[in-house]
Amino acid sequence: MKKPTIIFIGGINGAGKSSIRDKQLNIDENSINIDPDKISKQFKINGIGTNVSNLQGGKEAIRIFEQAIKDGKDIVFETTLSGNSVFKRFDKAQQNGYKIDVLYMGLNSVNKHIDRVAHRVSVGGHHIDTTTICKRFDLRDENLEKAFLRSDNFILFDNSYEEPKLSLEYNKDRNSIYLSTDEKWVVNIAKKLSQKHDIQMISITEEQKNKLDELLAKLSIEQIKKDHPTISDNNAKVIELFINTQLAKYHDKPNAQQAILEKIQSQLPDIASGKISLPDLPNQDKGKGR
Repeated sequence: MKKPTIIFIGGINGAGKSSIRDKQLNIDENSINIDPDKISKQFKINGIGTNVSNLQGGKEAIRIFEQAIKDGKDIVFETTLSGNSVFKRFDKAQQNGYKIDVLYMGLNSVNKHIDRVAHRVSVGGHHIDTTTICKRFDLRDENLEKAFLRSDNFILFDNSYEEPKLSLEYNKDRNSIYLSTDEKWVVNIAKKLSQKHDIQMISITEEQKNKLDELLAKLSIEQIKKDHPTISDNNAKVIELFINTQLAKYHDKPNAQQAILEKIQSQLPDIASGKISLPDLPNQDKGKGR
């Protein structure tokens, strides 16, 4: 059974969270979209003051979150990652069997956050005081790390310029940080996470990363079974185990990883027809004897 997914869209005020949600994410219509700022705005429309509306908006966001978790719905949750409350949401989702994806939007200076919030206010958006923005920027790396450690997939976009650029990606199963930028602030974050948590850091072009992601999507158990229904569950799991082993073995060689994945993909028809035989999994990998 497929795990429900929660996507945390994180970033300090002015980073472009809502923009990336609207432009980049293909959100299922059945997903629950939680935007505390938007909820608070509804309270303000009803004549409630800013402080009270923010408090009420936060409470309502938590209520919606709790109900979505109870119902096992996919969730999209926008957050500045400030304070401890949001990390309780991470932990609650994890405890309830959710896959946790983090999409982090960042800028290379606090002044850009301040300027973009000011521009947002000038066109009718909500205000965040400069002191709060500066405080959140000072804690950015610390809060980013907390989110990173709780995620199954972590993606960082550098939105400092005209278009957001995918700059860092982490997948827990591969235990590797893929870095596709030379922007100093992103490189520093990647190095810190890599060294502190003993995670391999790999420099890779965006084109290489996209190709690997495309191949891995085609070689997921679900996609293999969909494209080749005659491939048994055992063989699909053997393929998955082999892929994970090879990716770990060649973790610092993207070209080798791509070649291996392409070869596996080319052999799927022969595996499906029985021309290529695969071994049975050991009992422990099949889930027997537990």
